[in-house]
Amino acid sequence: MIKTTETKRLFENRYSFRGDLKNWQIGEDAILDGYKIILTEDKTDKQGFIWNNLKNDMKYWTSTITFNIEGKKVGADGIAFWYTKFKGISGPVFGNMEKFVGLGVFLDTYDNDKSVFIIIIILIWK
Repeated sequence: MIKTTETKRLFENRYSFRGDLKNWQIGEDAILDGYKIILTEDKTDKQGFIWNNLKNDMKYWTSTITFNIEGKKVGADGIAFWYTKFKGISGPVFGNMEKFVGLGVFLDTYDNDKSVFIIIIILIWK
C-alpha cells in the first residue's frame, strides 16, 4: 500500500536570501548572498554550515538538495548532508562532530594522491 500526503515545505525562502532565514541556523564561514548560500569561499581551511532548527516528527520524508561546487581548482574536501539527533555541533567530519547519531551522506571531491579527480559518495548510518 502506498500512502501519499501533501508535502510541507520547511524552506520557503526560495527566491531570495536577503535577511535571516526563518527556521535555519547558518554558521562558521557560510554567507547569505542574495539568491544563494555560500558555505565556504574558495580558500583553504574554511567550513560552513546550514542546519534546520525544527524537529522532524514525520515518519516518512524525502529531501531534495540542489547544489553547485565551484572554484578555481578542481576538488576540495567536499560537502555533506546530515540528518542527526543533534544539530549545529561543529567538528572534523565534513563540518560535524565525529561521534554523531543519524545519517551522513558525504560527497568527497579531494584528490588525495593528486593523480585524478574523482568524486566519492559515502553514506553512513549510525
